Amino acid sequence: MPNTAYYRLSLTLLQQLLEGAGYDNWIAWLNEDIRLWDENQSTEHHLRAYGGMGSFNDVIVGSNDTQGLWKGRVFGMIQSLAYGLAQKNIDTAPLDPSFYGSASEILSGWRCRACGHAIITEIQLEQYLAGYFLPTFMVNYLKDDKLSELLAVENLINSVEVVAKREAIGQLIQQSNIELTTNNQWLWTCPRCQSSETCSYRWELHEDGTSLLEAADNLDML
Repeated sequence: MPNTAYYRLSLTLLQQLLEGAGYDNWIAWLNEDIRLWDENQSTEHHLRAYGGMGSFNDVIVGSNDTQGLWKGRVFGMIQSLAYGLAQKNIDTAPLDPSFYGSASEILSGWRCRACGHAIITEIQLEQYLAGYFLPTFMVNYLKDDKLSELLAVENLINSVEVVAKREAIGQLIQQSNIELTTNNQWLWTCPRCQSSETCSYRWELHEDGTSLLEAADNLDML
């Protein structure tokens, strides 16, 4: 697909992702972007949407659940593509996954510094999975000229590779005596000892994928 088609398509996909989210003003803005592009190949109006408080950069799509999280990450990737093409600092849709986000082997969670109890929430696990898989999915769909299929986030969430990775990491979490919980609230106190000495904590997946290792920059236990 030619570069010009990807720019217009990215604007259309952003509109679709914004539907029903209370962003009618931004949908109208994108309509104007499309009109100006169709008429004179201008991207100036779209570029004016970025920068400053309340700009297009600040738009949040999705909710605090699995589907909402993945939808938000898809929105961010397509937004990056539209901006890069509009700014003309890229001449075609990049096929390097790192353009859309760098995959990390870091898994975030919580830990009580008093008793050592560790927790990873299901949303934190999904944050890892979305960051790990979505840049590659984006590139694969671009290669196949099927970018619009990226909006079917339920298919991504339930894809064979994502399900397998989710189950494998879930087993590693259990083997590491870390609690995997559906409670996605901020952990103000430890559910085991009631201490307020809780902190954000991070684990790294071992390069062979067989264990979780405590990240070096974590706070020390008391």
